[in-house]
Amino acid sequence: MAYFRRLPNVIYPVQQGKKNFSHDYSTIKNFFKRPYIPNDLLKIYGAFEDYQIQGDERPDNISQNFYGSPEYDWVIFLANNIQNVRTDWPMTQSDLNKFLFTKYTEAQLSEIHHYETTEVKNSLGHVILKAGIKVKSDFTFQYTELVAGVTVIKNYTPVKDVTNYEYELTLNDQKRSIVLIRQEFIRTIETDANTILRYKPSSSYINPTTIKVTDQCIPPI
Repeated sequence: MAYFRRLPNVIYPVQQGKKNFSHDYSTIKNFFKRPYIPNDLLKIYGAFEDYQIQGDERPDNISQNFYGSPEYDWVIFLANNIQNVRTDWPMTQSDLNKFLFTKYTEAQLSEIHHYETTEVKNSLGHVILKAGIKVKSDFTFQYTELVAGVTVIKNYTPVKDVTNYEYELTLNDQKRSIVLIRQEFIRTIETDANTILRYKPSSSYINPTTIKVTDQCIPPI
């Protein structure tokens, strides 16, 4: 992933036992350094575009199709505050199936997880009760409406059951709605990221992309 190549390095002492450090050093990436979207860009209307992840699309697939290169998957993560792709990105159908049969038995997948409302509209077609609100199984809904000059009381039981399978599928599908930064702002994101991911001079400073720390030091972020 191109993002990890951008992260600066930390030359860190190798620990021997619980307290003692040897004279050997190891170079690791500083994961505490993380770019962010500039406030100026957040204020620009139209800087972001809604996107619906299709099927088993991966971040690099979307990056290739949208930006012309798979190397901007990290920009997608940044725009959607995705920090762990394993939990924040929708699972593939194969991974979802494995997850479901690890968490549930086949019989449990058909069991009811909760109940929720179905949509209710009035005679004018206006939504007066949204779908998807968690309720009890015996929930009822009542409203009054003026029909031909007569007040009519209408009663509904707009409830449907949601199985464990449907619940997990919905959770996974909710992750499919993301935003993409429009292509013309990519250079701005890259320039800012390069600045943020560079070290400033300090006692540990070696160069803009590398610091060397001792057991008494914590790498600056």
